[in-house]
Amino acid sequence: MPKILTKDVADGVTETFEFDGDTIGVRHTQDAEPIMDYVAAANLGGVHEVPGLGVPAFEVPITVAMEFCRKRGIPWERFLYSQEYDREWVRFGQEYSRLAYKPQKKLY
Repeated sequence: MPKILTKDVADGVTETFEFDGDTIGVRHTQDAEPIMDYVAAANLGGVHEVPGLGVPAFEVPITVAMEFCRKRGIPWERFLYSQEYDREWVRFGQEYSRLAYKPQKKLY
């Protein structure tokens, strides 16, 4: 069982440094349920365009992005903050559909 060296919480994300024999690891955890509830409520009420920005696509908990990128072998920082991995967002949306906004269809 790893020994916890430090634990820090910032913006809802818990970062834990652990020591297990001769290995030090970092674990990030976050409760994503409130974010999924927020997206579900927004989808019920209708997602609207933000002037100048368009319609939001996802609400992304940082730890979910980190896990997705770890599995795909891509750097999460570049996935979130650059256009380098834009094609990966389609796969992200398929895997984490509960985090996707569903914009209202125009009736005209």
